[in-house]
Amino acid sequence: MTDSQEYLNSLLGKELFLEQFLPQLYALSQDPGFMQIMNRIAHQAQSTHADFAAEKDLAKETFYRQGIYFNFPAYAQIADRVKEQGYAKASAAISTYCVMQMLQQGVDLNGLVGEDKQIPVVASVVPEDDPNLDEDAQRWNEICFLVNRYRSPEATERDFQIEAENIFEKLGWSRYKDEIISQLSIPVGSAQTVRPDLVIQDGKQNVMVIELKKPVKGISSRNVDQLFSYMRLLKVDFGFLFGDVIQLYYDDPETTDAPLPVIEVPFVANSQDGIDLCNIISHDSFSLSRMEEYCLSALRRSSIEAQKAELTDLISSSQGSDLLRQALFQFFCEKYPPTVVDDVLDKVHVEATLGEPKTSRIVPLEVSPTNEPYSAMKVGEIAKNVLGPMLESGAASEDEVQQMQDTAFSKTTFDLNYPLLVRVSAPHDRRRYYATPITIHGFEYKLCSQWFETTSNNDRPYLLRWIQRHEA
Repeated sequence: MTDSQEYLNSLLGKELFLEQFLPQLYALSQDPGFMQIMNRIAHQAQSTHADFAAEKDLAKETFYRQGIYFNFPAYAQIADRVKEQGYAKASAAISTYCVMQMLQQGVDLNGLVGEDKQIPVVASVVPEDDPNLDEDAQRWNEICFLVNRYRSPEATERDFQIEAENIFEKLGWSRYKDEIISQLSIPVGSAQTVRPDLVIQDGKQNVMVIELKKPVKGISSRNVDQLFSYMRLLKVDFGFLFGDVIQLYYDDPETTDAPLPVIEVPFVANSQDGIDLCNIISHDSFSLSRMEEYCLSALRRSSIEAQKAELTDLISSSQGSDLLRQALFQFFCEKYPPTVVDDVLDKVHVEATLGEPKTSRIVPLEVSPTNEPYSAMKVGEIAKNVLGPMLESGAASEDEVQQMQDTAFSKTTFDLNYPLLVRVSAPHDRRRYYATPITIHGFEYKLCSQWFETTSNNDRPYLLRWIQRHEA
């Protein structure tokens, strides 16, 4: 069995990886589905007597095959941040796997980081240069804080019930107006009643039912069945399970099938899925039609991801070589005789392997501290307080503003992994942009907030170069 010290030494930056991602790592360690995959990797490595290098290769391959990036948002946060810092996502996969094995061996991760980094509950790290969170993000982060307080055996079901009521009040629903109903009594037959934990009403109409399970316990199939029965009894299309994660279910009124799982969101701060969910179920923006469209849209997306995963597995399976050879044969036969194509392909080994998508790298600019007019400001502050006003004052032409909405231009010019500007009305990842819009040539835009200033990823010289070239 691999020693925990070997796992630690394999982390990207060793203790630095833990300090940066401790909240997300703890969230993953409490996810039964994720840990089942991690244990399967370790068991396979042990049963095949794989050495440590082979064990890490197996972990990397399994992460891609299992679609860990798409299925576990806490890991996606880690992988995105690692990639932003200039490293391959494979480093995130191997490091995350190693941390999970350290936990399985009883290593106290808190003991490996400084006291200021230790966390008693799962939270998340807000980017240093992105303090401007919109209202939905603030609400979601506060919900994560409240729920994660109950990740201990000492917490009671009753206390969690009260906290859940508080959460919906934070989302704008009112106990005073009987919009949040606790333990609503529902008659079943002539002598029995059942009591769902929470029912949300809008104008005396039942619109959502919520079943609660302490976060320290996992959600069971019995909990799901219980929620379904409440949804049917109350004739409610939308049901939630609150536990170690949030699960949303939709009961399509056009069918008699069981309610469909729409989305599962871990309580990790700054999760875009969590922020979007807050927006949908907040009282001020809630409507049954909007809720239904959200569910149908999420179900369509999950279907697409399932198809992608199925196709990926098929191409990389033992049948993949034959399928690829057949496709190449048909393609080349449009230009060459079939006998020629067949002879050539017999001499060529065609095989698909999974790997990281190739990304272009640019040569980093050197920082010039002697010619630095903004030395007292962090790079994010320069972007907000200098670049933003310059753009509003017309320092960039309309053509350049158009280019700033392109990812490739923003990478080359500012070393950003996202477009510098997005129109407020356009779809965009709100985590990556400052909340307050700026007005340029009569149109409102959001300015990218993902500015970094590390040894491996320093955006400062790119930003200063643009400012110096455009200053009047």
